[in-house]
Amino acid sequence: MKLLHILPVFFLILSSCGDYKPLALGPDGKIIVFADSSLLRQAKNGLIYTLEQSITTLPQPEPLFTLMQGQPGRFEDLKQRAYLLFITTLNDSTPSGKLAKRLLSPEILEKVKTGEQNIFVTRNKYMDRQLAVFVVADTPDHLSDIIRSDSANFTNTFLDLTLRRTALDMFKRHTQPELSEKMMEKTGFSVAFQHDYVMIRDTVGPNFFYMKRIQPDLDRWLWIHWWNQPSGLFPTREELLAKQDSIMKVHIQADDSSYSETVPSPLTFKEVNFNGFYGLETRGTWRLNDYSMGGPFVTYTFYNDSLKQVFMINGSVFGPKFPEKMQFIREMEVIAKTIRFKQGKGSVSAF
Repeated sequence: MKLLHILPVFFLILSSCGDYKPLALGPDGKIIVFADSSLLRQAKNGLIYTLEQSITTLPQPEPLFTLMQGQPGRFEDLKQRAYLLFITTLNDSTPSGKLAKRLLSPEILEKVKTGEQNIFVTRNKYMDRQLAVFVVADTPDHLSDIIRSDSANFTNTFLDLTLRRTALDMFKRHTQPELSEKMMEKTGFSVAFQHDYVMIRDTVGPNFFYMKRIQPDLDRWLWIHWWNQPSGLFPTREELLAKQDSIMKVHIQADDSSYSETVPSPLTFKEVNFNGFYGLETRGTWRLNDYSMGGPFVTYTFYNDSLKQVFMINGSVFGPKFPEKMQFIREMEVIAKTIRFKQGKGSVSAF
């Protein structure tokens, strides 16, 4: 079984001083872009393919990130924001271009001139938990191709910070370490609980754990099922969907005994490195079998080669009064990735 690795192909990470800085401001998922309008049009195809890609596995499609054009004259205020993106060229003499070149050293620009590098990343330059990405092309017509040249790394650079900032916001209030420890003793693994999650079921059925967060007009829940897989053969996508539906039919039910099921389409599958384990990420929507309600979900299935077991973690959301649900799914992703084990590989939490 091959373990996936994320290879940083073209990113140069620029260092910044280690002094204390306040936390960067602004909502997650919103990126401030400093670029002349003409260059932004040239880069548009690359941005739609990466940061602005439409996530169709939500009840209503949403962009992965929302880009908002920043004015160079307001940079002193906007440099406090969490996500900054600069798009320019070597001969860009617009205010945005001059700003980007002022922030980059001559040595960095020389790398662009020689064709060695075009994308540069700075972390925590002005604020803590901040990301500034510079895309510098030799000519405007190369901008879109540069962004798309390693789209996964370009996108994951922003996603990684988003998940870390989401985790910081989620767990800044009271957590429930006693509940995590109880889970660890019962199952040999645990996840981090926010202050208002409750344990719904931890003994019904073989190897099943279910926790829920209930708020006005918004429910979020996470369940985990695991089983022995000594051969190391990873289940097929069809087998995993059948497993997910069989679990939800028995355990994820409404008061009238209707049950959850996976909506056949749209679904996305992606092989992932899940906390060091080989895994598959599945995104889509769930619904009750009577079609009365539904919402988005994300499922991570991974093989723990230390325990010779497959783990399936499903995070689901029901919030009909909230038109945008991307952030809620990110919260479920954060909780799933806090899983740690009592012994063997994966004994340290991801966050």
